[in-house]
Amino acid sequence: MTADPVRPGTPYQLWDRLEAPPDNPNGLLTGPTWMSVTHDAGRTWSRPRVIVHTAPFELAIGNVMVIDRRTGTLYVVYTAIQFTDVTTTNLSFARYEVVRSRDGGQTWSAPVVVAPDTSVNDVDPNDPSKVLRTGAGLPEPAIDPRTGVLYVVYEGTDFTGGAYNQVQLVRSDDGGRTWSSPVRVNADPSTPAFTPMVAVTERGDVGVSYYDLRTLRAGNTTTLPTSTWLTISPRGGRHFTRERQLAPVFDSLQAPNAGGYFLGDYQGLTTFDDAFRALFVTTHSAQPANRTDVYFAQVRTPTGWRAVPAPVASVQPNRATIKPNASRPLAGQPLRAHR
Repeated sequence: MTADPVRPGTPYQLWDRLEAPPDNPNGLLTGPTWMSVTHDAGRTWSRPRVIVHTAPFELAIGNVMVIDRRTGTLYVVYTAIQFTDVTTTNLSFARYEVVRSRDGGQTWSAPVVVAPDTSVNDVDPNDPSKVLRTGAGLPEPAIDPRTGVLYVVYEGTDFTGGAYNQVQLVRSDDGGRTWSSPVRVNADPSTPAFTPMVAVTERGDVGVSYYDLRTLRAGNTTTLPTSTWLTISPRGGRHFTRERQLAPVFDSLQAPNAGGYFLGDYQGLTTFDDAFRALFVTTHSAQPANRTDVYFAQVRTPTGWRAVPAPVASVQPNRATIKPNASRPLAGQPLRAHR
C-alpha cells in the first residue's frame, strides 16, 4: 500500500492474483497485477481492476509503487516471470518491469523492462544444502523527491558470472523510459549479499540496506554469521562509499525454516529529512520458540560513517559470463505469495 503525497486521503493497494486451472492447483494460467484505490482515507475502496495484464503462463509479483510528488505520476515496479506452460517447470524469462500512470491510476503505460533478473537462490556458502529464503527475484524502488530520478535495487549475479548474488542498483532519469547499467552496491564483493531496500533523502542521498555474510569463516557449517548494513551514495547512486553496521552479527540458521531460513523477503527503509529509518529482522537464541525479532534504527548521514573497503573485484558487470538461471524459486514449485 502506498499513500499519495499529492492527492489527500488517497492510498493505493496492489497485489498479484495467481490463476490456476481447476485440475492443477499448482499450475499457472496467468498472474496479473490488481489495484484498488481509496479517496477517503480507507472508508471506501474502488472496485479492484487489473493494471498489469499478463500473458498465458506469466505472472507479475513483488508489485511496489512509488509516486513523484512534483507531478503526481505513479510508478509500479514488479517482477515479470514467463513460463513455457501451465506446469511452471521451464522458464522463458524473469525480469523487472515498470508501468506508470499520470492520471492517478486511471490509465497505465505499457510495461518497460528495467533489468533482467539474474539472481540465484541464496545459500550457505559452506553448505549449499542450507537454503536461505531471501529477497532474490524481488525488486525495490525509490524516487528522489526533488528530481524525480527513479532507483531500483535487487539481487543479481551480473558481477559474479552467475555464481552468487550481489546487491545491484539501476536508475532512470527520464521517468522510467530507459534505465542505466547496474552498479554494485554492497561493499564486499567476495560474499553473498541479499534482501536490499532503498530510499532517498530530501537532499538526494541514496541509501540501501541489506544483509551479507562477510564474517563467515571457511569450514564453519554450524552457524551462518550474518551482518546488517546501511550504505549510502551521494545523489545519483553511483558511488556507495560509506557504510554503517545496523545490528550485531547474528546467526541466520536460527531463523524459522519456511521454504528456506526465512527472515522475510522484504525489510523496510524510509527517510525523514536527512535521516534514514530502517526496519529489519535478526535472530536470537534467547527464546527457542520465538527466534526472531524486528528492530528499528535511525541513522543520519554521513558524519561518523566508515569508508567502504576498496573493491577486490571489478565493479563492471560481465554480462557475457552470466549463466541462465535454472533455479528460480518458483520454477516447478507450488506457487506462493512472496511475503
